[in-house]
Amino acid sequence: MNFGIIAEGVTDQVVIEEIICAYLKDSNIEINPLQPKNKIDSGGWTKVFDYCKTKEFRNAFDWLDYVIIQLDTDAKESWPYENIPAASDGDREANIALRNRIIEIIKNSVGTEFFKKIEKKVLFAIAIESIECWILTFHATRKAHKTKVVNCLNTLNSSYLSKLGYTIDPLAKAYDHGRHYQKASKPIKKGLNTDRKQLNTSLVLFLECIESKCR
Repeated sequence: MNFGIIAEGVTDQVVIEEIICAYLKDSNIEINPLQPKNKIDSGGWTKVFDYCKTKEFRNAFDWLDYVIIQLDTDAKESWPYENIPAASDGDREANIALRNRIIEIIKNSVGTEFFKKIEKKVLFAIAIESIECWILTFHATRKAHKTKVVNCLNTLNSSYLSKLGYTIDPLAKAYDHGRHYQKASKPIKKGLNTDRKQLNTSLVLFLECIESKCR
């Protein structure tokens, strides 16, 4: 199988690739970064929405089996879109509603008619509120931390990564091209065997998306 990843940044691609390879357990998986294309390309949520409107995006479905679209929701207040629900620690339904609204926005950006043609190939990795919340769920020893969606990076750094001898700089999260994200993502392979009720809700929804379309 070959995958393309459209993400906010290189560090997000690192985490997504770890999840895909660990979950599918397929040594022949090929991962292709579509946005950003390399370690020096700029990222951000605007780049994700912009890329989904391009001819390059449409052409990618001619040679890829699946395309993953990743977005964090923590900057949603800056987005030029209306009716975006708030995220909430401990409120699964509110977070599902937020994810569904983001997917709706992406579909509209792609174009509803074209999206119908590619829907079976699209996997949504919508992290509420950030992909650091997904990493946190694999390090957490407290139930509240496993499902946390607010202030995840600070909790990850202070409660877990600092004890391992490193932290992720919140002001330069992509530094060294994701080296610390690769280290922080190591527990994912083992952690995917955990009861899903103990995992972050938006991560579980991504896993279910992989399961329904790739298996």
